[in-house]
Amino acid sequence: MSMKIKVSYTKATEETLIMKLLAPIMSLFKVKKCEGTPPYHLIYFTPKKGGKADK
Repeated sequence: MSMKIKVSYTKATEETLIMKLLAPIMSLFKVKKCEGTPPYHLIYFTPKKGGKADK
């Protein structure tokens, strides 16, 4: 089963904290940073290898 994680934050210090907390799984995910609706910023984590969902 694959999942997508979306994280929103407002301060740059929050971004560094998020990246530190998710460091153990970073090798499994692609990271995409985006500007959200001000004042929010977004980080998307999507799996590098998509798998088929269990039936």
